[in-house]
Amino acid sequence: MLPIFTNPQLQQHFDQKGWAVIDLLTPNEVQDLLSFYHAQNNPDVPEHGFSVSLDSPDTHFTQGVIEKLTQVMGAKADAHFQNHRYFTGSFVVKEPAKQGIVPPHQDWTFVEEPQFCSATVWTPLADVTINNGALGVISGSHRFFAHPRPSPAPIFKAPFDPHIFAVFPYLEIIELKAGQALVFNNQTIHASPPNVTDNPRIAAGIGVTQKDAQLIHCYLKPQTQPPVVEIYRVNEQFFPTYNNARLKAMYQQGKTPADDGWEKITEMPLQIPEISAQELINLILLSGNSFNYVLAAKMAALFGYQFSASDANNPDAQKKQNTEPQADTTLSDAATPENWRTIYTPRRIAAEIQHKISRARNNPQLYTPANIAAEIKHRITQSVPLKKGLLAVAGLLALRFLWAIIGLTSKKR
Repeated sequence: MLPIFTNPQLQQHFDQKGWAVIDLLTPNEVQDLLSFYHAQNNPDVPEHGFSVSLDSPDTHFTQGVIEKLTQVMGAKADAHFQNHRYFTGSFVVKEPAKQGIVPPHQDWTFVEEPQFCSATVWTPLADVTINNGALGVISGSHRFFAHPRPSPAPIFKAPFDPHIFAVFPYLEIIELKAGQALVFNNQTIHASPPNVTDNPRIAAGIGVTQKDAQLIHCYLKPQTQPPVVEIYRVNEQFFPTYNNARLKAMYQQGKTPADDGWEKITEMPLQIPEISAQELINLILLSGNSFNYVLAAKMAALFGYQFSASDANNPDAQKKQNTEPQADTTLSDAATPENWRTIYTPRRIAAEIQHKISRARNNPQLYTPANIAAEIKHRITQSVPLKKGLLAVAGLLALRFLWAIIGLTSKKR
């Protein structure tokens, strides 16, 4: 991938983690954007309390927002980027609302990856913390999947969509001062907790990519099974006009961007790898992430369920936490001690091996030696019987070794 940062250390961090933090706006510039935001005829806030100005059907409004954000934020971001251009922008507002969780997701594919990359420069216009909806990221997740990420949502399902509740507690919440910016690769999985303060969290974001990158849009072809993705050549004028709501309506009507004159470059089968919650957590852990106990405990308190440290790295418990919050339920109580004889039977071991071989053939990118080693390590650390079995074997080997040394010593005497 061509570099985009001028600072080599920031580029290295961005390449490794999928995100980086920069100082961007002065207090006066932050106030300028806030004044501009409040002077606009902003869209009504949805019931869940999260709004994006690009979702407005008013193209004149969305184009005006893009121009203002690019003028203010882009002018300051120029010092951090090289051979780049900006292609979209939006205010992103999270009102105080308990239900205002933005679940883990990736953004659309905007350029031809991995030769080029696209990123969002996300700047809060007030200090953000875990309490008012600071963004959280899964470091390294920009390398998890290589498939196109088409519109419209929720018709397109990412491979981790069934496991978003398992992913959420692994978010690293990036707390920022007003005017700082989180620059994240659009492939990076990101999300945010609800705003539980008394004030709205107003942020602004602009899209950036390499200057030579061709902007594209990936779109699910209507009425195709298995799914087919169409790839269109677009420009900066596409994004203030075609938001997800419009693209979803087009899809449901059997229409495509080609009907509006956009050039289709190609189409291809959309091949989405299957991945289990445990396999996904293994990837997350292998990439240097860890379970966020503070975030998990705050969500437990907010939604009225009890959280136990034993629920960490347990996808089933985490899913239950997020889907079935009950004030008098202790989720760790549902776990029963493992029984070696009932869990690790020859039939189950053979079935597991056969399943893994089949998955490895279909999704080789998920079964690298490093990922396999991480899964083995995770299984050992999470399984009491395996721990006991390995300790027993290690103990026997140590005794055998000690006995051999005693025998050799006795012979010498």
